[in-house]
Amino acid sequence: MRMLIGVAVCAAVCSAGAVRAGDDWTHTLLSDDIENPANAVQFLARGLDGRTWIGTSAGLACWRNGKVTFVADEKGERLGVAAYAVLEIGEDDFWIGHGGGAIHVRAGRMEHSLQGRRVAPIVRVNGGVLWALGKDGQDRSALYENADGAWKPVPRFAKERVVDLFQSSDGALWLTIEGNGIHQIDPRKGIEASVHHLKGLNVNAVAQDARRHVWCGLWGRGLREFDGQKWTEHLPQCAAAFLGIAFDAGGAVYAATDRGEVWRGDGTTWRKDLANEGAVHLLAGTADGRVWVNSQAVEGLRWRDGTKWVVSLASALPVRCVLQAADGALVAGGVLDGIYTLRR
Repeated sequence: MRMLIGVAVCAAVCSAGAVRAGDDWTHTLLSDDIENPANAVQFLARGLDGRTWIGTSAGLACWRNGKVTFVADEKGERLGVAAYAVLEIGEDDFWIGHGGGAIHVRAGRMEHSLQGRRVAPIVRVNGGVLWALGKDGQDRSALYENADGAWKPVPRFAKERVVDLFQSSDGALWLTIEGNGIHQIDPRKGIEASVHHLKGLNVNAVAQDARRHVWCGLWGRGLREFDGQKWTEHLPQCAAAFLGIAFDAGGAVYAATDRGEVWRGDGTTWRKDLANEGAVHLLAGTADGRVWVNSQAVEGLRWRDGTKWVVSLASALPVRCVLQAADGALVAGGVLDGIYTLRR
């Protein structure tokens, strides 16, 4: 792979003492200075050519074959922006959404746009049209479209506060509206043909299972599942706010609440699988079919082996994200301690 611009090679692998129990994870700091914001991982994403993108508070990095490189500016230095999203168009053509706008990196050049807004996510629809969510300094968010090289607000949603943007596997876009449900948009039919679901409800989380059913976590109204035709209620009696949803290889659904709970169900029967967890920092599934949890109550990263929760990675700092890389390795990102990797 040829990077478009100069890169700064990642620093040190920390001592084995940092991982105290569980599996044999390798801990890599992204900067020699342990308090450097480059060690604060915001997100992880799979990229082209086997690379894994690492969004940090000090820029965007790429991890591949055990080596980390940071995308650099024209001066050969880290971008110095808090990276929250990445969208690849091609190997040498990608967008970075960050705390102060968006950057298009293409053929060794950088173009800045949507300045003054926190941009995430950025998605591609309709053969090249881009959509992005941008939040200004007053915490007001708006939806933007880029169809001809320039970002413009989407008039259809100018009077509504779009708080999240999710793209399902069929290419449909799901726009969460603060206090007023979610819009489903088929890009082939156009934005004016959007379908408004769950009107008047607060949607906090959106996810899609292996059957392509879309799930929404609500505030005080449980979960809703959409099979393409109708919505099914789950746990409507639960007054908590559902903040995260994940699925394992067996089709079980996991949902985390703001009350330190993780519910598990098969769509019919539900049980409170974890309770008194404090803040649930992470609930996520990986491509190997496992579901992972990191919470305030139990340090480190746990996964459910079918009967119980097993600590795989012990870390005193919260784990923010986890994914399975293209080569099968697991990668986890810490709040201020870089990345952990586990070879399978």
